[in-house]
Amino acid sequence: MTDDRAEGTPLPPSAEPDFPRAATATEPPPFSDLRDLVGEALNLIEGYPYRDPRETILGLTARVSEDALLGPGPESVEVLLSLLGTGVWADLNDDRALVRRIRATAEEAERAWADADCDHASHPADGEHGDVTSFIPQRLEQLAGAGPGDDLAGETDAEPDAEGHTPEEWRCPRTLAGVARHVLDVVPAPSGAD
Repeated sequence: MTDDRAEGTPLPPSAEPDFPRAATATEPPPFSDLRDLVGEALNLIEGYPYRDPRETILGLTARVSEDALLGPGPESVEVLLSLLGTGVWADLNDDRALVRRIRATAEEAERAWADADCDHASHPADGEHGDVTSFIPQRLEQLAGAGPGDDLAGETDAEPDAEGHTPEEWRCPRTLAGVARHVLDVVPAPSGAD
């Protein structure tokens, strides 16, 4: 059997081999789990992103929205801290559409958790921005470094933090609402049109 096509003529689509396409160096595979997402947020916060920062931030906003709708999970505070840190990146890079998305997500979270009942005398997010932002790398490294099957709270945060806040206070919905307020305070609303 001879091939009468001119040299270099591509095969018709139905004749092309049906091999799965591997992710290229410019297209990393999708986030495998929450640790992967938070680890990449930490990379972005520290200035060494592996992925497109927009993909990371959109993954975070989707997770915060899901938690606001369905209820917070044990990792919700780390996701919000990630959003706070990456929101600063979006503002510094003048990505107005992304800043709007971050702020809308933070407003949604704040509304969902601001009036939650609890018995805690205080919360980590009750203070100034520095009280919360100083914990971002430590909290995110704990979550990103946890291995499969590890308690995401980690053995390292079983004790109160340097300010005396317990893991339960960190996971309280009132803390989540406070972190969401900090996002709104630290990431200013964009002005002007895109």
